[in-house]
Parts: sequence; C-alpha cells; structure tokens
Amino acid sequence: MTWITFHLSQWIANQLNPLVLIHCPNVLKDTTQLIQDITKINTNKITTHNYHIMSADVEALYPNMDIQHGLKSIKQFLTSINWENNDKINFLLWAMEFTLTKGYISFKNMIFQQTNGAAMEAP
Repeated sequence: MTWITFHLSQWIANQLNPLVLIHCPNVLKDTTQLIQDITKINTNKITTHNYHIMSADVEALYPNMDIQHGLKSIKQFLTSINWENNDKINFLLWAMEFTLTKGYISFKNMIFQQTNGAAMEAP
C-alpha cells in the first residue's frame, strides 16, 4: 500500500470488478466461488447437465503478460458495453498502463523497477 500505484490500481479494480460480475458471468471471482459452484454441481442445484470444468496454470504469469494486448482487449470490452464515455475509458486505460508498467520492489535498501510484463502486488 505504500507504492505510488497502489491507490490508483485500487480505483481501477473498483471500476472494473462490477463490470466483470455483470458482463462476464463465467469468470470466477475467487476460490470461494469455485467451491460454491462445485458444491451446486454436486448437489444437483444446477439445472443443466452440460458441465465443463477446466483448470490452467501459467508459469510466471505477471512477467509474461502482454500489457498492450490486454489494454486493447479492455478497450474493446468497455466500448462494446457502452461504458461511461471516451474520456473515462481513455483515463482508465492510461491508469492501467501506468500501474501495470510502474512496478517496483525494495530489496536491501535498494529500489528496483520490474521491466518485464505486468507489475505485481496491486489490486
């Protein structure tokens, strides 16, 4: 919470998380939701019988992220749902690029900037 990007990334998360819940119902919120969904399947509280459960693991996820591709995808998503206005979309994209590319860590009283992929340890 002490880095310059923390509160900005928190604002971004507050803007995007509700949109994911509304427009992307197949995206899991967290581990608790996964457990609840599997429990529903196991107790037959889901009416459909077409169950597909997939899992994936990505090695070095954050350092391997293509930030520009992600920003283009977010812009397409926000435009497709007619979110807010172009000024707010452009500010959100600027804020995302800033927070994703300004990742810093402290080690032995020295500060290092992450240079590959997306910054870690922010909302």
